[in-house]
Amino acid sequence: QELKEVLAAPRPRGDVSPSRDANRLLRSVEETVSEKLRRCDAAAELCERLARRMEWQLNPEDTRAGSGVPGEQNAYEGMVLQREGPWSLYDSKGRYSFDDTSGWLSTAGSKVGQFICRRLQPFPLSLDENFSPSERSVKIASDLVAEMQKVENQGALFMVSSQLNAVAYPSVETLVHHVEDYKHQHSSAAEGQLAAHPAAAQFLLDNAANVERVGGINGLDLLLSRVEGFQVTNGYLKFLPAKPAEEAENLKNLQKELHNLRSVIMEDLSVKGSRPDRSLAGRDHRVGLFYAGSVEGDGEYQMKVAELLLTAQYYGALRYATESANRRRKVFLTPLGKGWELAMAKAMRMLDEDAWSRLNVSCLVENAAASQELQGLLQPTRSASPVTASKASKASKAPRELFRPSDDSSDGDFRPSPIQESSTESRITVLMRRVDHQASELQSLREKNEELSEAVDQYNLQQKVSRSLAGLES
Repeated sequence: QELKEVLAAPRPRGDVSPSRDANRLLRSVEETVSEKLRRCDAAAELCERLARRMEWQLNPEDTRAGSGVPGEQNAYEGMVLQREGPWSLYDSKGRYSFDDTSGWLSTAGSKVGQFICRRLQPFPLSLDENFSPSERSVKIASDLVAEMQKVENQGALFMVSSQLNAVAYPSVETLVHHVEDYKHQHSSAAEGQLAAHPAAAQFLLDNAANVERVGGINGLDLLLSRVEGFQVTNGYLKFLPAKPAEEAENLKNLQKELHNLRSVIMEDLSVKGSRPDRSLAGRDHRVGLFYAGSVEGDGEYQMKVAELLLTAQYYGALRYATESANRRRKVFLTPLGKGWELAMAKAMRMLDEDAWSRLNVSCLVENAAASQELQGLLQPTRSASPVTASKASKASKAPRELFRPSDDSSDGDFRPSPIQESSTESRITVLMRRVDHQASELQSLREKNEELSEAVDQYNLQQKVSRSLAGLES
């Protein structure tokens, strides 16, 4: 409207050139049109992504998340939902970006690490107790963060305790949104997340599967699409009510489909995270992180499920290490939950002699009795038998602050209430409303673009007529 008024304003006789105000307004219109077009494209891409996510949720058997293998088509579809975002830890901060073709995570133009979320292997695992008869010798280490910071461990693969969505939530009801909040946790899972570059930890928090988003990183999504009786909520495995006969069937199917468990890995990851004293490290060497989670439960059924999943995760870490390096690779395994000694020993014996010879394995354990138990299980003369492990010790201090206010919040005492689990139907309803909202916004932007285009066309026509009348155009 302002442009129309300027064009309609009287000019001196014979003056057909546009005024400076008209030129200024024209540039403003052109810039506005370009910005609106950019926003239209962004809104259209978001709508398409939301629609794919909703289709993925409604038909998981037909549209599962991608393979998680770098280089494959749509490898991170339904898994990596946020490709850019800010991170901050102590006095350092920046923005990360993710390339969903190569799987590389970058910040400030430098590669931080490569994200992999692949299936364990394409064929079923062999868990028939026909383990290798030879002795498996492992070293004992005590501190994950200290070992990661050692330059001599360049290229090693470290197993990091996490939930089954590769992050460290304090409980099934409490989510963490910012890597800074890990500083207030006193757990090995949080320390593992902080030990490497904070951009990687923030990327995982922004994309972990939880009740706030549809899709995301979930190590059990492929497996549970084929097995009934279980559910993952915020990275924690939940056991659905089942009769004894159903439990037996669930265990049988779980063992059959264990090879569909995902190995969640950050490879070639920069070690610029928190040191044991919780100050920011200045190291520039790189390691690999393998994220693995335990399963809680006290019953016989729960313990059997936990043993299967732990064995598969330990085996997955060892198998990946043998395949990902041209030379002998160091591997640091972490105790996870009850019965980890037996699960770890089984996984080691599942490797053949050639694969084992390509590994240099250490176990990150501080308990001398547990270390002796593991060494005993690895002796060739001792058969594997059920082990009753002591309960993992609770954190000595409760988290003081797990959340921080957003940048636009003025409430310094902001604390979100615990997030309650929502049903699939309710999440789909919310998602459909979001899609409708984005579609409405897109239509509104298109209408505004049409109006702006008409104004520009009118201005161009007036200029052409004026120049024609002045004899400047034929």
